[in-house]
Amino acid sequence: MDIPLTPELERFIKARVASGHYATPHEVIRAGLELLEDRDRIARSMQEELRRDIGLALQQSDDALSEPLDVSSIKAMSRRSLGVDPQGGH
Repeated sequence: MDIPLTPELERFIKARVASGHYATPHEVIRAGLELLEDRDRIARSMQEELRRDIGLALQQSDDALSEPLDVSSIKAMSRRSLGVDPQGGH
């Protein structure tokens, strides 16, 4: 496979070989492709986890909405979070 590279990429590959980290340009390119595979695998895994989390959140939301609202409890919780006396004072 013959793949044209930009001059910048050619310099990068030559520098990596000259540094001694890689023996050949082929090794540099292979390492880069392996990193790309890893990144894609991680991205897929994160997307799957996000989809699961969204599904769970939607289910919990549906569950919460199926319960009747207790306005008194909501008001008391709001007052507590604001630091207001639940009895109506300050």
